Amino acid sequence: MTSQSTKTSKPRESSRRSMFLSASLSFEGILAPVAVRVRNLSAGGMMVEANIVVASGHPVVSDIKGLGPVDGKVAWSDQGRMGISFTVEIDPEAARFTAGKPKFETAMPLVIPTGRRPGLAIR
Repeated sequence: MTSQSTKTSKPRESSRRSMFLSASLSFEGILAPVAVRVRNLSAGGMMVEANIVVASGHPVVSDIKGLGPVDGKVAWSDQGRMGISFTVEIDPEAARFTAGKPKFETAMPLVIPTGRRPGLAIR
């Protein structure tokens, strides 16, 4: 027995990277942006988890940290997940490195004292 899905089965032109990022989606007709979790991201689109059902083809603006706003449309929607197809290709590595970028530049250097500490008497 086979089940039918609303997803289209066309070959992928770019590889997907599994990620766990937060993003927001702005839909026409919905006043506030919707917070989503990005599960995978590629140059041409992404899959998100969202608590909203939106019809395929609906225009959307995705806001992912490190990338800024990206125009696209809903490619498919099924059981709390949604595929977003971007209108232009993005650099998924920019989002990946921005999200997990260590803050070593602002860390204070470790100072290890040498010799005796002042104020300690030897008995």
